[in-house]
Amino acid sequence: MSTTHKEFHFSVTIHTDDKFLLGCLRALSQEAQSEINVRIPWGGTKASDWIRRNHRATFRFTSAAKRELFLREAQRLLPQELWKVTGTNDDDPASPQDSR
Repeated sequence: MSTTHKEFHFSVTIHTDDKFLLGCLRALSQEAQSEINVRIPWGGTKASDWIRRNHRATFRFTSAAKRELFLREAQRLLPQELWKVTGTNDDDPASPQDSR
């Protein structure tokens, strides 16, 4: 695991049955992080990952504040009946994703 990925250890797992909303969450995670590598927050959230994880996706950030920004903007912009937080973790580092 790269040093950069280890920095992204503040996670939130979200359940949604809406594939299009998943895409919105991916974009929001990128905007909330906005530095270092903006693609790391949504690593491991491809549709195939989301399906395999029973419609759950985990997003990772470099700080609790960035994770909270992500959640605040998701609550502001996305219909809350379409998604829910199923967990958070302050020690859940990202890992490099296979590009397949």
